Amino acid sequence: MTSFYIDTCSLKWRYLNGNCTAVINGILDAPGNTVFTSELTILEWSSALAWAVREHHIDKGLFKSNEMALFTDIAQQSIRVFKITRFIERARFWIEFVGVVHKRGLRSYDAIHLTAALELASRLKQQVEFVTSDRKLASIVADFPAFSTHLTSRFVNPV
Repeated sequence: MTSFYIDTCSLKWRYLNGNCTAVINGILDAPGNTVFTSELTILEWSSALAWAVREHHIDKGLFKSNEMALFTDIAQQSIRVFKITRFIERARFWIEFVGVVHKRGLRSYDAIHLTAALELASRLKQQVEFVTSDRKLASIVADFPAFSTHLTSRFVNPV
């Protein structure tokens, strides 16, 4: 059994058509895979869809259908929402560790996703594949033993 943690920028391809759609659907639909994301993804997904409505890329109906598609996957346990505790404090530590100590950029929501994925690997007591469409984040996961010991970085190229 393979466990995956998918951040928002990759999971969105489950509901939008693009170069990554087949890869993400393959991960979610493959027998034996267990796919997780965090509560942050639900907030980020709604925020991204709301932006698309404001920018006139989609209408309110498409907003609701895309939002419901995510909730349906969650209800059917195609995606499991991983709840983390004390995530802000730990995410702040990763921002300091990566950004200040090692002078590499790590955004706050990416730090939260890393915190969730690390806690997931700890609870499962196994390596978790961290899937992202953010090349910089994928390289941070791969380059730092604090992450790569517990997470396998998988970059899904959106282009």
